[in-house]
Amino acid sequence: MKLFLGIDLGGTTIKAGIVTEKGEIIRKNSVPTRADAGCQEVISDMAEFSRTLAAGDKITAAGIGAPGTVDRTGGIVYFSNNLNWRTVPLKAEFERLTGLKTSIANDADAAALGEAKFGGGKDYKNSVFVTLGTGVGGGIIVDGRLLGETGGEIGHIKIGEQKRKCSCGRLDCWEVYSNAAALAKDTREDYIYYLSEGLIDIANIFRPEAIILGGGISYNEWLIEPLQKNLDKYIYGGREMPPVKIVRATLGNDAGLIGAAVLVMKGEN
Repeated sequence: MKLFLGIDLGGTTIKAGIVTEKGEIIRKNSVPTRADAGCQEVISDMAEFSRTLAAGDKITAAGIGAPGTVDRTGGIVYFSNNLNWRTVPLKAEFERLTGLKTSIANDADAAALGEAKFGGGKDYKNSVFVTLGTGVGGGIIVDGRLLGETGGEIGHIKIGEQKRKCSCGRLDCWEVYSNAAALAKDTREDYIYYLSEGLIDIANIFRPEAIILGGGISYNEWLIEPLQKNLDKYIYGGREMPPVKIVRATLGNDAGLIGAAVLVMKGEN
């Protein structure tokens, strides 16, 4: 049985797991991210943590999901405000320290791949994963594979006219109407409206079989039904075309590390 190392690199925590070809986690753990120590120390910490976690198991390859703008082909994190990184050769450095063949991706892309392969999107070839939390992120799966090289910043499409300032510097990004802060600020009806508007735009652009909702907000039981109702009503073509289903993600906090492992499973990406 082949084993893969999946790492979910976050601004505060590094999560990692040993994952089988069936998407089963046989062991996992987490350590703090010492982001203030600089990129070299963070990568060294990941390498040491990985050796300890592997505990003598033969690891076939490693995948890393990292926040920010990630060049999957070149293996470089070009920009990450969470880590304060600029043009960091993550793939090359991790391979040098561990000797493991490594692939990297944006963290939301990795989670999208995990859900598409082993989670809420496993029954669909084409899906869009949307994670709702502090921000709004996601990834796009076409024919079972990630679309694009650097990660789709879907949280920064334009929604609303209230001139709400986004952390990216623009006004009225979808993120500021659909993240956790917006849910706390707005009435439930306002929140559903703006979240629906973004989902309808995504459905019209990509026409996936399903949109997979993840993140802490997605666990609210009242969420899915009104979103599906609005999507069915306002999607272009309405009932004349196959519906786009809204489904809840199933891998929870493990989606990122499982998806990172999927990056290096043969034929998956």
